[in-house]
Amino acid sequence: MLSSSLSHFYLTLSPPQIPASDYSSSVTEEPIHIVNIGLKDPNLAHETDEILANKLSSFVDSYLDLLNEKGIRRVTFLIFSEHSYPKYFTFRARNKVGVVRIHRSLVCHQFVEDTIYRHLEPALAFHLEINRLSNFTIQLIPTENHKLHLYLGSAKVQTLYNY
Repeated sequence: MLSSSLSHFYLTLSPPQIPASDYSSSVTEEPIHIVNIGLKDPNLAHETDEILANKLSSFVDSYLDLLNEKGIRRVTFLIFSEHSYPKYFTFRARNKVGVVRIHRSLVCHQFVEDTIYRHLEPALAFHLEINRLSNFTIQLIPTENHKLHLYLGSAKVQTLYNY
């Protein structure tokens, strides 16, 4: 069960080392830290990706205040299982979805899974430069070979006239 696997998890990060005089003006509205969490639980190996993604999303949501307070921009879960490649689930802080200003300098971000990067190592995802294909709708096509990443891109349809 995911809850038992993560029951001992507690996020401990030191706050950014910013001089007190600069703290009020330089508290970043964009988070900068990354958290990687590895789980090895035989019960998780039999769960489907959608069930795992929902469980992990609810876990991230339960720590939303703490993740925002510590300036976390990405949470990646690695699910290890016997005789299989690890499964990756990456949740990124999204400032376009539900930005809420708290006090004067802290912004609350919602964490949303990047399904396009599912089961893809975050360092490798950076090298693929998928963000350059922003004019396309991109869909990951699952393959048996975990070293092959196949994507289907189709042009985004833009309406010329709003009725």
